[in-house]
Amino acid sequence: MTVRALAPRLTLALSLVCFSAGATSGEPQMITRARAMGLAQSVAWQRLLHYRSGAQVSLVSEVDGQEFFLAPAGKRDPEAELVATLNAFLAPVVPGQEDAHALCRFPARRFLLDEQLHFEGRLHAPTCPALVRYSAALDPEAVTIVYSANYLNNPASAFGHTFLRLRRRRLAGDTQPSEQLDFGVDYSANTDTNNPLLYAFKGLTGLFPGVFHFHSYEYKIREYGNSEARDLWEYDLALTPREVTLFALHLWELAATHIDYFYLTKNCSYHVLAAIEAAAPRIDLISSLNTVVLPKDTIKALFTIPGLVRESRYRPSLRSQFRGQVARLGPREKDMAQRLTLDPKAPMPREFSVVESARTLDAAVFVLDARFAKASESARNPSIVAARAWLVQRRALLSPSLPPAPPISAPRDKAPEQGHGSMRVTFGTGITSQYGNDFATLGYRLALHDLADPPDGEPELSQLQFLDTHLRYDIGRRALTLDSLTFAELLALNPLTRFEKALSWRARAFGVRLHDRGCADCFAHGLEGAIGGTIATETEHTTFFLMADAYVAFSGALDGIGGSFVRLGVGPYAGLRVRLPGETIGLLTGSLSYLPAQPLRGTYDVRATVRSSLGKDIAVGVEAAMQPSSLEVGLSSYLYF
Repeated sequence: MTVRALAPRLTLALSLVCFSAGATSGEPQMITRARAMGLAQSVAWQRLLHYRSGAQVSLVSEVDGQEFFLAPAGKRDPEAELVATLNAFLAPVVPGQEDAHALCRFPARRFLLDEQLHFEGRLHAPTCPALVRYSAALDPEAVTIVYSANYLNNPASAFGHTFLRLRRRRLAGDTQPSEQLDFGVDYSANTDTNNPLLYAFKGLTGLFPGVFHFHSYEYKIREYGNSEARDLWEYDLALTPREVTLFALHLWELAATHIDYFYLTKNCSYHVLAAIEAAAPRIDLISSLNTVVLPKDTIKALFTIPGLVRESRYRPSLRSQFRGQVARLGPREKDMAQRLTLDPKAPMPREFSVVESARTLDAAVFVLDARFAKASESARNPSIVAARAWLVQRRALLSPSLPPAPPISAPRDKAPEQGHGSMRVTFGTGITSQYGNDFATLGYRLALHDLADPPDGEPELSQLQFLDTHLRYDIGRRALTLDSLTFAELLALNPLTRFEKALSWRARAFGVRLHDRGCADCFAHGLEGAIGGTIATETEHTTFFLMADAYVAFSGALDGIGGSFVRLGVGPYAGLRVRLPGETIGLLTGSLSYLPAQPLRGTYDVRATVRSSLGKDIAVGVEAAMQPSSLEVGLSSYLYF
């Protein structure tokens, strides 16, 4: 090889030596410069490595996988990790092991540090084949946060879920739907148990590793919008092209490690926001969150930064689409749509216009899609697949000039950012007939919503409560007591219609004060379950439900089964809920319980509430409760935060 040919390589080698060696200390020059610039103390560096103030105020990274750190003390020492990162960048590349080099493992750090130190072009540049494939597959031009609505039939999704959509850059002439090109990214727990008690314990204490997963966005739509009948709300973020690039590179780093998953705090909602802050440190989202972080809090946090949400979209689930299409039908059209789901070849009534026939066929297709959305294509009944195909063909032949069924409009009052705060404090006063005394109450609820709370931003007929606690001070007796403690309650009211036959249900772990001859004024705790049916108006503003209920309660003061401390009750549980004018909700519930093999043969509990919203996070109400030995009436104020 000639000297002329060797010259460029020699020049590059010399420049690398000069760039790497400090003049006096022997420390690589770019590390000396990084120290002088205070990069380890910069918000950008600390956000990128997820350093937060811990219990002792000192910084600690929220990433728990050791592979994320290059310094032994990197989890707690931002400067040590910065120095170790730069030293690793200077390390020689092992041929055939390019992907293992720090420049390939930590491209977001490389991107950020090069902006300050300008070392690209003077360092060796490994090819990073895995990173190149990843970048080519994603090629994002925008980032969207997606909220998937509450899904009570899956406890892990009872509060909803947030994940990311990376919108891929479209090439000229590309005709594929964007859903097939884009990626969905979520942070979720890798669980290892189906035991509900162990699942709850490990989820609450951070014993599940949380990891970032990549899927086709089309897959996420099928999973949430189709199989689980959950509406999706999309929020496009106003990030710069630089921030989008850094965000994608940072996800590469996070996908190779894990962060301990805490069900109520450091969960999908929290770490999605933390990842956005890492790529765009100008944005401060985490500080606006409560200690308990729910998916809706993620969306509300976005709106604390003016202009961060560029655009929002509603993507209805299959169930919402079919309900919307059915709502457009008249009575005769509904009858015919129901008939078509059973007999797709049934002739249309002669008096139907072409438009009415098309509308009816569209609705019948949506009904079949929603009814069998959970079944995979291979598992579906062939007759159902054939029926749907026949209906689609009839619709196409009816009139090619007719447009397809119009999309349903977005229910903006149900957008998650419209909902009240997830926590609630209650202040109240009232009077009880049992003692003839006034009392004052103080309540706190960790989460989330009951049927009488302000309904905006929440499913109309769902109730989900955790740690709803009420203390009472009896003014006349000067006694402070625990009046109720709902550990957890889930209630799903599913209206029965000609097209939907899902049952309604309730599950509750409770503590409540009893007032009857078997327990004059004692606190009992227990478990309760109910199942039954619900009927409602089309708007669901008036709803009646009736369920078969059973519970077991425990208290040392009970005169229960065989004189024991155990009470078993079975009987009906019913309720009526009405949305009244003026942002007001009326709710009446009652249970009548037969107590087998117990001295007291029966008891009842009737409760009534009228609650008015004064704003998104403020409400006032009148409440009454009646048991055999007590009638109580009170006034309450509710503050949500």
